[in-house]
Amino acid sequence: MIEDHNEISPRETEQEKIRIGRFLFDLLNLDQTMERLSEFVQNDHLNTFAFLSRTTLIEAREDPHLSDYLRRLDAGVASETEVLEAAGITGGRVYEETAGHEYFERIFWQIVKGGLGVFLLCEDEPSCARLAKYLEETFPGIRIVGRTGQTEGSGVDSDHVLNLINSENPDLIITGLNGNRQNLFMIQNQTKVLGKIWMNLGQSPHLLEAVGYKQGWLTRRRIKRYFCDIFVENE
Repeated sequence: MIEDHNEISPRETEQEKIRIGRFLFDLLNLDQTMERLSEFVQNDHLNTFAFLSRTTLIEAREDPHLSDYLRRLDAGVASETEVLEAAGITGGRVYEETAGHEYFERIFWQIVKGGLGVFLLCEDEPSCARLAKYLEETFPGIRIVGRTGQTEGSGVDSDHVLNLINSENPDLIITGLNGNRQNLFMIQNQTKVLGKIWMNLGQSPHLLEAVGYKQGWLTRRRIKRYFCDIFVENE
């Protein structure tokens, strides 16, 4: 769980944490992450989980809604080793599991094994199509019960999108392949969404490339430099 560093609950003091800028989050290895997600599936309310990239943390510094969302996360794991390095972690089990992209692989194979229903909420329809194709080809048997990219623009009918999601009663709502409109939609409507887990992919560079969205070298350089300026050198 990511929290403001001045607000730590009794349960959280039992879990090792790392600090990145103004945020604290649990340092969860892969087994601990799977245990946490298994707990979420048994709950009767929507829990939040995110893959934390440099882009996620940069944008949270600039948007108070995203910043508050990160502080309230039920669980999150780094999707890039650079995130761990910003907290002073340069080796060990969690670092190696992150470097090997093992979290994403194991989580999605467990989704397949458990027969969990997945709803894809994307920035636009092409993003939904690419993500669905990638998941179905990479994780055969995954049960995608619905998808929509209708979070674009001010004319979107929120009730319509909510009806699309809730009519399928999915176990997981997956967002965050690229962009933040779908995440802001979920932040605004979280209490109205039926489901067990809201999983934010966090604009993970590894996943973006796998799906077919390649970041140019200027974008990669900007992210690297800006992240370093904010989270490594200044805090």
